[in-house]
Amino acid sequence: MKTVICILKFTPRIPILLSGVILLYCSSCNNEANNVAGGLCTYQYDTIPAQIISIDTVDSSNRNLLLVLAKSGVYKHDTIDLHADFHHYTTREQLQQKNIGLNDSLIFITGKLISGSCNPSAGTTLQLDHYKK
Repeated sequence: MKTVICILKFTPRIPILLSGVILLYCSSCNNEANNVAGGLCTYQYDTIPAQIISIDTVDSSNRNLLLVLAKSGVYKHDTIDLHADFHHYTTREQLQQKNIGLNDSLIFITGKLISGSCNPSAGTTLQLDHYKK
């Protein structure tokens, strides 16, 4: 009988603890410092040529590209390192299939956040395609 009384004695505390945990979780969802890409945001896109100035061999199949943007001030820096900026490499096969080589210009798309509270750089990409004027 003592066990039943003890459980009943602590029962009112459980909903209070649960409501506190739920409230804490919900308040962390509205953290403006951790802006997530997506949602109701509007971007203005600009397409810029990015000229390949170096193709570095990483291993037998992977290549890292170093590119320079034709327009300054549209990205955090004017020279782009594919691995450092976009966290991946391209492959020798991809470059051969698309006939991409040194001094070719690729498509760099930058998205400027116009409205909303999304990630400001979410619209920035480098396409492994030839830039056409």
